[in-house]
Amino acid sequence: MKRVKALLRLLLATCLVLAGTGIAAYASDTGGWELSKAQYSFLTKAQKKTYKKNVKKYISSAFTPVALLAESTEEGADTIYLCQGKTLGTKPKKPESYWCIVTVRNKTEKKVSAVTIRKLSISEPELNEEARSSDDDSEPVILPQKKDLNALPADARKVFKKALKKYVGLDLRPVALLGTQPVEGTNYRILCYGKGHGTSDLYILDLYNDLKNKATVESVDPFSLESYCP
Repeated sequence: MKRVKALLRLLLATCLVLAGTGIAAYASDTGGWELSKAQYSFLTKAQKKTYKKNVKKYISSAFTPVALLAESTEEGADTIYLCQGKTLGTKPKKPESYWCIVTVRNKTEKKVSAVTIRKLSISEPELNEEARSSDDDSEPVILPQKKDLNALPADARKVFKKALKKYVGLDLRPVALLGTQPVEGTNYRILCYGKGHGTSDLYILDLYNDLKNKATVESVDPFSLESYCP
């Protein structure tokens, strides 16, 4: 009987957590990609404090903020974060990490009205085929990231440097290594801040490092942050 009660308490706790966060227990959908653990946080101490204060009533501490990606220009000034979350693990299954976009909707400057979470799939991130115009006030304003390669683990840092030596185009600044994919060599998928051609935005950068350690840029696609925001 005690065992049954314990199971019921665990089930109730699970339902309450999921109801409070508005997320489901995400199944693995990595498509062969291995999620990379966040290496670095672009948030200042003050920004981390603000994040914790704003989300504590809505979501659990299992969501670690990695970068403040954007702010809305609409009334209330929503803030949008890249976070790393964890699923609820039940034996024998261990908790799984995943990337997500957390949007804090501010009713006023000091009052939060809602917090939403959208999972960012490593294998199928939402892309924007038409880059957003920098003077479009209806969309979130992408916040520039400082050029700090500490956002990447050592191996990805080396590949990034080698591949970008011959790349001509945007000024790309890594925000986070989303994941790697072992092939005949290794694929790297990186979320970057990109600036060029009079616009600035977020991009998904795909790099390939072959078995001879020759690194190349495979693709640079505009990331559709708006698809993850309510």
